[in-house]
Amino acid sequence: MILLPLHWKPQKKNRKMQIAIVVPCYNEEPVLSATNEVLLSVCEKLKADQAVDTRILYVDDGSSDSTWDLIETYSQRIDVWAV
Repeated sequence: MILLPLHWKPQKKNRKMQIAIVVPCYNEEPVLSATNEVLLSVCEKLKADQAVDTRILYVDDGSSDSTWDLIETYSQRIDVWAV
């Protein structure tokens, strides 16, 4: 997992820092739901504790299981990007 700050310094006083959490996936069906729940919890905590906007970016590397289907389901319910 990689955390990418999208803005190192806020350009305005009220602007929030943005962080993208990049999650590479290959046949992660057995653990993806638990991973997603933990990441959502972390994102909510960051949002509540600090002025940080977060996004989760799942990158599927050609999984042969239902990893992509799960990622698509997440992207319909929450703010995640599926690649």
